[in-house]
Amino acid sequence: MKYEYWIGMVQMKPLIKLVLLVITTISIISCSEKVDVPELNEIKSAQLIPEHGGFGADSFSLDVNNSTQNAIIEKVLDLVKASDVVNNGEKQNQFGAFSWNPTKFIIKMKNGDTIEIEPAIDAITTKSEDGSVLTQGQKLKDQVQVSIHRNESFNSFRLTSDELVIWIDGSWKQDIH
Repeated sequence: MKYEYWIGMVQMKPLIKLVLLVITTISIISCSEKVDVPELNEIKSAQLIPEHGGFGADSFSLDVNNSTQNAIIEKVLDLVKASDVVNNGEKQNQFGAFSWNPTKFIIKMKNGDTIEIEPAIDAITTKSEDGSVLTQGQKLKDQVQVSIHRNESFNSFRLTSDELVIWIDGSWKQDIH
């Protein structure tokens, strides 16, 4: 009996090579990347700054030693853990909001790093009949932007999570009074 295909160094029929390539590609694409989330004992403090139009906005500081506030921080960390990284962490449109400041959840780490979570914003450009161009920011319905400030470096990526978007867009008011 002659074997028509072999895996490894031995020759395979082209159709089987193609099938294996497709299966491998689908497996890689379907795997979602998760974020390495810090442990609660690594966190120094957290703060929520609600959406506002300018300076003088209210903010809510969360104490990791307060059990009620600690539960809120854990909730956000759990939502981040359950989220998927968009496009395997490739740099996304870094468009910001100019006319308003979106809600931000800021985590300060004991090692000096800072993690900021806010709604993801994409640029929407429209061209009017007279040829003028208008670019505006539009919040994405299923993504948040995560920025990590570490010493002199900065890393930013997006996560997809309906629950995290809903929380950062306003359901945090149920947790923080």
